Amino acid sequence: IYLYPGSSSGPDTDAAPVTVVLPDDITAEPDTLLTSFVVMTDTHVSKSTSFIYNRTFKQAMEDIIETMPEAEFMINLGDTVNNGWYSEYQMLQRLIKRYQRLAPEQYFLMGNHDMLLNKGDPEIQIQMWEEATGMPNVYYSFVKQGYSFIVLGSEGQEAGELATDEAWFSEDQLSWLKEELAAAEARDPDLPIFVFSHQPLQDTGPGTNNSLIIQNDELEEI
Repeated sequence: IYLYPGSSSGPDTDAAPVTVVLPDDITAEPDTLLTSFVVMTDTHVSKSTSFIYNRTFKQAMEDIIETMPEAEFMINLGDTVNNGWYSEYQMLQRLIKRYQRLAPEQYFLMGNHDMLLNKGDPEIQIQMWEEATGMPNVYYSFVKQGYSFIVLGSEGQEAGELATDEAWFSEDQLSWLKEELAAAEARDPDLPIFVFSHQPLQDTGPGTNNSLIIQNDELEEI
């Protein structure tokens, strides 16, 4: 997997890419699709229909509908809106409904921009996010074709206690994660388990020398 830096103008293919090498033991029967799902992130929807990210989001949805009809679902890894404003969540809700009938089923994560960059009341931000996305909580799980998918999300703290890009996971969420992992393994110990988080664990890729997850060590141990 090659990841190139870029902008709205396109990828910067002259720059050195970040490469992700898959383990040798990941194999599948040739031409046999086991399952498929769409991953997108940082859609940063704005209240303005002409905003570049809004236009990109629409184009992405149309591309997915046209070229990936076999996808089981799609998941947005967070920063669904740009500033965490109510007007942006209203726009997001309209965009979700616009493609609901034709697109794969959609799941969402809570990002730091959704949380008003940790500057507002986390309960209010989470409520707006849940109402717009239809998600039951900032952390939840689901099963598709026997595969287990676990979603983690920052629950925030009092305004001003977190940096604008940090995530905070409660002890309840971490205990729940242990139970979900055990249940997923019990369902089928031979299948991989997918765990999603907007903020990455420390030292798992470029720019992760300092963790943005307050409970990084506890999460990594789990």
